Amino acid sequence: MDLSQQSFAPTLPDLLIGAIGDRPEREFTALTDAAARLLECPVSLLSLIDGDRQWVKAQTGYPAEHSPAAHDFCRRAVAQDSLLVIDDRADDIRFVADSKIAGLERVRFYAGQPVHVSERGGRRVAVGTLSVFAPDSRVLSAGDEAILEGLARTAGALLEARIAAQRSASLADRLHQTLAARNRLHRSLAQAERMAKIGSWRLVLDGRRVEWSDQVYAIHEVPLGQSEALDDALQFYLPHDRPMIEEAIATTIQTGIPYDLEVDFVTARGRLRRVRSMGEIELEGGEPVALIGVFQDITEKYQLQQTLEAHANTDELTRIASRRHFKRVAEERLAQARKDGRTAAMALIDLDHFKTVNDRMGHAAGDAVLVRTAGALVAPWLHGSFAARLGGDEFVLLIDDEALMESIDATVRRLLTELRQPQGMDDLTVSATVGVATASGERIDLGAMLAAADSALYRAKEKERGTAMLDGDGERRWISPMQSTAAE
Repeated sequence: MDLSQQSFAPTLPDLLIGAIGDRPEREFTALTDAAARLLECPVSLLSLIDGDRQWVKAQTGYPAEHSPAAHDFCRRAVAQDSLLVIDDRADDIRFVADSKIAGLERVRFYAGQPVHVSERGGRRVAVGTLSVFAPDSRVLSAGDEAILEGLARTAGALLEARIAAQRSASLADRLHQTLAARNRLHRSLAQAERMAKIGSWRLVLDGRRVEWSDQVYAIHEVPLGQSEALDDALQFYLPHDRPMIEEAIATTIQTGIPYDLEVDFVTARGRLRRVRSMGEIELEGGEPVALIGVFQDITEKYQLQQTLEAHANTDELTRIASRRHFKRVAEERLAQARKDGRTAAMALIDLDHFKTVNDRMGHAAGDAVLVRTAGALVAPWLHGSFAARLGGDEFVLLIDDEALMESIDATVRRLLTELRQPQGMDDLTVSATVGVATASGERIDLGAMLAAADSALYRAKEKERGTAMLDGDGERRWISPMQSTAAE
């Protein structure tokens, strides 16, 4: 058999490759010295094999010319995974055909004991040999076998110690990298918290203590690390919002349903803020142990939303409600009046001679007329009413105050008077023609009331500009600022 042409290809454990290194070490050299001395051989070798590669980890009296033969013998010992003894290589039929291996003639005696280490699964694997060589034939006694086996076991133990050290170093390095990554993440999260004005919190149910992240402390404007009890933390909320927060917390603890609230909030320095609070249950062994969540200062976003809503809901010129906003508010107000069984009135208002003012006096004068009209519709005496500009010179007024509704005719008559605007030239006066529809209880409906008011407005214009037509209670009444009410 030509051992130089055969590959037994054992594979070293990955950690061992990193652990053995390529430098001599005194501990391993002491083993080869002991093997050579105790077995009275001039050469001793501790070699490790990985595939077709071989490392000489330690050597005693090992001449370079022995390398090919030594490597082949060691590979054979590892491959059979047991003690390999060659008493006399010249008389051993296994190696007669291998005489061409360089250095083989210098080796007559060889004894190699496999060195084992444990893999992760616990299986022991041969990774090399501790061997001795001699140029003359010998017989290995049982005592010598025990010595070589013991030294090989010691070599394996040293290698496993190197593996353990390498594993510990690797774990320490990974731990260091993990901690470094965690610290980077913590810094990034802290930066993100500051930028987004958002922090995290945890309410420990046993003791009702609150734990805050740094940004939550910053939002509250309290010293970092100050301990807070739940009852103390709730004091930052305005009285009208506090019960809502308490109920949300209690419901989440009882049902496990998360909450998400936006409420008003006053910091420790007395600043009014708008905050968003989200919370959900934390379970341990199926039992609630805490609430966890996030807390964000949304004041700037809220103020921007309020500004945008104000622009969308307010007529830019007159600063009263826009057509869009009126519809939403009127629906809510009429629904409440219907629920309460009250009576409400819808008045559609169309300005007379407005185009003449624009044509003769200019658009600035026309704008002033519109602004004064809006002011008349939000005058204190119309308390509780809701006015809006529908567009151009058209306005609408919702009246649901009980006192104003009890004398609706007088209310409309005064409204006609308040809406008159003399212009100071050619006896030009801007007046208003008004169509009014009233309804009560279940008959209250926004669409129906607007349609009825529009019809009444048309009839008032037909009869006389600057007057009103009231449609309600099954009859129509014409109202003039100068005359008493007359049924149509």
